[in-house]
Amino acid sequence: MTDADNNQSIPNMPQEKRGRSLEIWYKILFSLLLLTPAALLLLAFAVAGSLFIYIIFAILFGLLCIAVLCLALKKKNQIQSEGGAVRKDEFAIPGLITPAVCFISLAAVFAGTFLMETGIYSLGSDWRIGQVGRSVTLYSNNHNGRFPDADKWCDQLIESQGEGSLMYQKENANCPFALNENALTLGKDAPDDMVLIFPAKEGWNSSGGLELFQADSGSYFVKVFLAGGKTETIRPKDAENLRWSIDDKMNIPEPPAYASTSIGALICLSAAGVFLRKRSVYLRRRAGLAAFITVLSAGAGAGFAALAEMIFYSQHVRNYGIGWAAGGAAGIAAGAVFTGLLCKWKSESPEGFKLMGWATAAGALTGLLASSAAHLILMAAYDFFLPHPIMFASPFGTYSGLLLGGLSIVFLQELPRKNTQSIEQQ
Repeated sequence: MTDADNNQSIPNMPQEKRGRSLEIWYKILFSLLLLTPAALLLLAFAVAGSLFIYIIFAILFGLLCIAVLCLALKKKNQIQSEGGAVRKDEFAIPGLITPAVCFISLAAVFAGTFLMETGIYSLGSDWRIGQVGRSVTLYSNNHNGRFPDADKWCDQLIESQGEGSLMYQKENANCPFALNENALTLGKDAPDDMVLIFPAKEGWNSSGGLELFQADSGSYFVKVFLAGGKTETIRPKDAENLRWSIDDKMNIPEPPAYASTSIGALICLSAAGVFLRKRSVYLRRRAGLAAFITVLSAGAGAGFAALAEMIFYSQHVRNYGIGWAAGGAAGIAAGAVFTGLLCKWKSESPEGFKLMGWATAAGALTGLLASSAAHLILMAAYDFFLPHPIMFASPFGTYSGLLLGGLSIVFLQELPRKNTQSIEQQ
């Protein structure tokens, strides 16, 4: 048998087996990374603030990453035993780097949990202040304009309206709010812009003034309930500018527009990156490509930060929501752009499923970068330099980037195949 015969007979079958194995591998990998964290995150949303949930999440997700690594090793050995070859990047990207990025981001959440104070607010505490405020207002309407007593207002509200209307965690005798004694003294004559209910250290029947004010260490903003029946969203450091007594005036300064300036600068950098991509071969190198994708992801994060700067001041949204949105947008951009650039610059366009490993890794990494960029800008804009928000939000950005980066391949699968067919016809 000649060398020519060998060259004709060997590649076909192993290549076919290798393709089938890799396709199954990527589908199983992506299903694991998609379904397991999603189910756990839904559970975490239901009882957010529970350290037990974070511990369970960390253990299960760690086991998931180990399972993905074992699966990658098994498939690599299987492909090689069938006579196929697996390049280092084909194995390392989906089998090692993607789970590692997820695991590191999860470790940030776990570390942030221990850094936060033990009296963390439960999910929805900012919404609860409006509910409690309406309960106090209703109590006043039913008692000739008289507010509840300062030293037993929690008990009086529950006695008047029932425990079902409030969420005080009565079994622990904890309530993360306090009443303003000055507003209680004035009763129905209290000015509409005077603070009535504000966040405080958890207790029961707490009342006082500014000295009791305590914001969640993981929030850029908090809400207070005013005597006029409205809620006001403020930065924690601006609490002293609220109207706590009849002689005070509400004077909340507007925040500096750091995010607006930053997004403008990053848009210019992104435009410069596009110009370089069209006019220069620099970005055809790996380092240039990595820099270009980094700029895109940072731009996406900064864009969401600028949006957050505009909407957060009037409406509070949980901090990790911005991390999820910024990371998801960057994940779509990374998966699509990264895949598109590979298909354009490669002499042969690989099949779509073989790019899933690259796209999930790129999506996870850029999701992490975008989420971090968004929160760093917000932290600078609002003079909030504690690390908790970015620790909690960046993993959401990482996971959404990984998920949407991989999903982008589903919509781009036909493009590589058409390119491959055209190359074969040529």
